[in-house]
Amino acid sequence: MCGRYALAIQGEILQKRYHLKEVKNFLPRYNIAPTQQVPVIIKQVDEYNTMLMMRWGLIPSWSKGIDNKKVMINIRLESCLEKPGFKGLWQKHRCIVPISGFFEWKEQVPYYIFSAKYPLLSLAAIWDTWHSLEGEVIHSVSTITTQAIPPIEQLHNRMPLIIPVDKEQEWLSNERTLQSTQISFLLEQMHSYDWQYYPVNPKVNYPKNDTPDVLEPFSPPSFQASLF
Repeated sequence: MCGRYALAIQGEILQKRYHLKEVKNFLPRYNIAPTQQVPVIIKQVDEYNTMLMMRWGLIPSWSKGIDNKKVMINIRLESCLEKPGFKGLWQKHRCIVPISGFFEWKEQVPYYIFSAKYPLLSLAAIWDTWHSLEGEVIHSVSTITTQAIPPIEQLHNRMPLIIPVDKEQEWLSNERTLQSTQISFLLEQMHSYDWQYYPVNPKVNYPKNDTPDVLEPFSPPSFQASLF
């Protein structure tokens, strides 16, 4: 599960990492929440990739409308491989959601999870475009989750699927069908990221608190009491 994340990175880093022609009006984010507009990397026909802003919460093209009570921010890897409604997006609409880390909650305590080796991570995702009867067009995205690995499994049984740096272009290339061996490779590589986490201030519970201090380590009262 990944219901909140940070992208505390400068635009120049994104441009270089993802082979973008340009990055306009980008500011670091520290508390990105569902249904907000988020940066998404997709493959274009020329030598450059493109970063588009999309709604975090997939609205498939075949949807009858927007359901804000059931926001599809995450899709299980198993569903992408098995369910007909998502197989097409898995093959033709793969994309990347860049993050610097994500949040998870356990016993009402928020934790920030990150890689000690890589300050910028590429979340595997799928996207689609939905058209309303009134002519509204919405691009939306959902990140892909898989079974959590140590030590993240101590917080939750699911986590985002991560695309290694050297496999990003292959993932974005929708002309290629991913084989089971390639998927297995992605899952195996996730063990090499040196995952770490620490508790953060509960103010992260509120999306309006999109400031750097939500990433600072925080000792909940119960933690402090245990010291005495």
